[in-house]
Amino acid sequence: MLKLIVFDWDGTLVNSVDKIIECKNFLANKYSLPLPSEVIIKKVLGTKFEDALIKCFPSADSITLSKLSKEFHLLMQTSHYQAPLFPMVKEVLEMLKKRGIKLAIATAKNRKELDRAILYNKLSNIFDIICCGDEYQSKPDPIMLKYIMEKFNVNHDECIMIGDTKTDLLFATNAKVKAIGVTFGAHSITELQAAHPIALISEWAQLPEVIDKLCCEKQVF
Repeated sequence: MLKLIVFDWDGTLVNSVDKIIECKNFLANKYSLPLPSEVIIKKVLGTKFEDALIKCFPSADSITLSKLSKEFHLLMQTSHYQAPLFPMVKEVLEMLKKRGIKLAIATAKNRKELDRAILYNKLSNIFDIICCGDEYQSKPDPIMLKYIMEKFNVNHDECIMIGDTKTDLLFATNAKVKAIGVTFGAHSITELQAAHPIALISEWAQLPEVIDKLCCEKQVF
């Protein structure tokens, strides 16, 4: 029986990848650094923020990296950098909640950024627990996912992880949890398939049917 669904945030629930790219490009221009490629920004999305920043700005010294980090987190809390939910996200989340399924977020995003984003998207009463990358070991280390399962006394076969990056899917694998990949976020279908999700969806409206099918076929629960 499915009891818990854990979601990534950026690129999964919200269409934020372009905003993240825009913000990093703004900072690159401000500090006269080479623009990070979109490929690199997308590739490191969801991993430990400090490591991702170094890969995006390899020529920056430690002092500049510290400034970039602080400013990025502040900018991503402003109205300009807020990103909207993908179509049907809120409707699907509300439907799942009515079914009695616990809903959680496990993200590399900073807590203050995420709180602002949740408020912006009017999702304050949807999630049962939220875990952020600045409070736990970063994905794909499974500690966040294991903590969430322990919190609700849920076994690994009663849980699904949903994310848009290979890191999210490896995060699930490391916790012995099945995963569903979304193909409209940061990573390509090929990258997602390499992590062996049980399903891929190309729009949020597909999720209820995919979950129902998996439950009926007893592939997961």
